[in-house]
Amino acid sequence: MSDEVRWATIIDVLVHPDYRGKGIGNEMIEKLLNQKEMQVRTLYLATADKEKFYNKSGFKTVNKYC
Repeated sequence: MSDEVRWATIIDVLVHPDYRGKGIGNEMIEKLLNQKEMQVRTLYLATADKEKFYNKSGFKTVNKYC
């Protein structure tokens, strides 16, 4: 979800258990972030348990309670 100007939100990326560990989730995030239309300055990520996965894609935890 995005206004294509200032912000975007990723709720979570889901990959079927049979296909996990093959780089599919990382590829989806990479393709999303590399779209030329993606000119947002702030990207919010809402997930409770996949912090390490998203950190590999460059996301940073700014508030452990969010």
